[in-house]
Amino acid sequence: MNSSDLSRGDVLAAVRAYFAAQGVQECWTPALVKSGGVDAFIDSFTVSPGGQQLHSSPEFAMKRLLAHGARLGRAQDIYQVATVFRVGESGPLHRPCFQLLEWYRVGWDHHRLMDEVEQLIRFTAEQVGSNADFEGITCDLLADFKRTTMREHLASLGVEPAATCEQMSASLAAALHTRGERSDLSAQERFHLLCSLTDRELGRGRATFVHGYPRDQAVLAALDEGRLLPAQRFELFVCGVELANGWKELTGAQANGERLQEENIRRVQAGLPPHPVDQDFLAAMDHLPPCAGVALGIDRLWMLLAGSNRIWAGAEN
Repeated sequence: MNSSDLSRGDVLAAVRAYFAAQGVQECWTPALVKSGGVDAFIDSFTVSPGGQQLHSSPEFAMKRLLAHGARLGRAQDIYQVATVFRVGESGPLHRPCFQLLEWYRVGWDHHRLMDEVEQLIRFTAEQVGSNADFEGITCDLLADFKRTTMREHLASLGVEPAATCEQMSASLAAALHTRGERSDLSAQERFHLLCSLTDRELGRGRATFVHGYPRDQAVLAALDEGRLLPAQRFELFVCGVELANGWKELTGAQANGERLQEENIRRVQAGLPPHPVDQDFLAAMDHLPPCAGVALGIDRLWMLLAGSNRIWAGAEN
């Protein structure tokens, strides 16, 4: 197949064929929810007059499905191709409405899930007969994916790694100053800015996983207290584009509640309204089985395989 003729339908057909062969069950969850997301710096659309939100990820609902299955003694691996919504996202790599592939594997950790992300992308590339290309940057998706720790990545940028962004704040500021960027930002903002500036250096030639994140970048990832950067989280980069974000899941209602509160504190400190807390989600987390989950941008995967320079054909922004 000529990459210019590649459609999202071709990509989705390959994805569904992969999961069917692996025995992973496709599921569906509503887009209209009590709380649209968790990440401190992602905003959801609120729908009036009920005040519900359009989800920025199906994460909460899918974890509730996993917990329900575990209570019945039949926890099952699941995936979903969801249309999701995020306020203020526009550009070649961002749209306020896009497709997200999200899946969960029961009993797995994030390392094993990275293996599967690699297998899925390689399978998809083989099925559609294309490799990755973005703005002249190429990536061989049939070659073994590279893995590096965030600790190694930060050290390569001149940042002294520490358990939290706050502890790295001065070092992050120095690295930004060296690049001619403003450093009068919060520690969280410094970390995000430095990462965004260096994303294009990752995934050139070979797709690259970065794993092991600071504690205050864990979102709902489990922590490995024996590591300097304890969040058991990873991101995948292809041709300098972030393609997937996953982690070993945090379990337990109390632990998840505390993490959501931390994210809301960061929102308030940034001058943003707090996310509503979904109490039904929290109650279910005491039944969530050990698992790992990942979200992968379908539009970005199509863009890379089609050799396009934007995620939406015909879009101007």
